[in-house]
Amino acid sequence: MSDAVVLIGFKSSGKSTYGAMLAKSAGGRFADLDRLLEQVHASDGATMCPAHQIFRDFGSAYFARLEERALVEYVRMAANEAPGAKRLAVLATTGATPLSAVNLALLRRLGPVVLIDTPREVIRQRWFSGRLPAFVDPGDPQASFDRLYAERAPLYSAAADEVVATANRRDEEVLADILAIARRAGVKAQAPE
Repeated sequence: MSDAVVLIGFKSSGKSTYGAMLAKSAGGRFADLDRLLEQVHASDGATMCPAHQIFRDFGSAYFARLEERALVEYVRMAANEAPGAKRLAVLATTGATPLSAVNLALLRRLGPVVLIDTPREVIRQRWFSGRLPAFVDPGDPQASFDRLYAERAPLYSAAADEVVATANRRDEEVLADILAIARRAGVKAQAPE
């Protein structure tokens, strides 16, 4: 296990936002699996493009293969880091990452897996307030959201070592909870600034 904490949850639950904030405030480093899989896609000679476009243009199976490759590379990099150079690492996954048994095993090698538990209605509003996620059926987005939420919510809970609720909480409270989880798991991290 490295000095990492892994954030899982629905798309738009706040994984990337809280991850970046925590890494910055605790003097750590942040990685977003969407960005890492975009880099893997581009390293194969493809044009650099955002994760949602990769999913839309190449499909879920290709996206899942890229995601696993990016995660394997991240785990390898974390394992090879010099012991003296280690500092808190925060990884924000995609919404699908912990749904794969292979990916979940890789995530557990990094550190505690923390579910960012954002209220269903907040996630729904975020999904529908801009560009629909590529995996949502544009013909019936509400039914698609309802189905995905019903399928994934119990899987996220089962995959998580710990759950951090965001409802009616300030960002500082959420960050303090994630940091406390990391410390209980033995992750070395300085107190947020």
